[in-house]
Amino acid sequence: MVLIINLIYLLLDILWWVVIAHALMSWLISMNVFDPNNQFIRNLWGLLERILYPIYSRIRPYLPNTGAIDLSPLVLIVGIIIVRQLLANLFLMG
Repeated sequence: MVLIINLIYLLLDILWWVVIAHALMSWLISMNVFDPNNQFIRNLWGLLERILYPIYSRIRPYLPNTGAIDLSPLVLIVGIIIVRQLLANLFLMG
């Protein structure tokens, strides 16, 4: 049981950092710090989009339309925190 919980924690940590990297890249691209025409940036952005789009697309319908600001990464990070706390409580109880 401990192995499974540690594996889930690891996957949640990886997802956490992928979301952070995606948000930072989004800001840096929009501020023209990163050139979206650069092949490495374009490939990295495409990879992050392919990983996160299925998750974000399930969150976005429940969020209000805020224009250019996307709140789905924030909701996902809060969700990760909640799941980690629930797993910690489950582990302590069981």
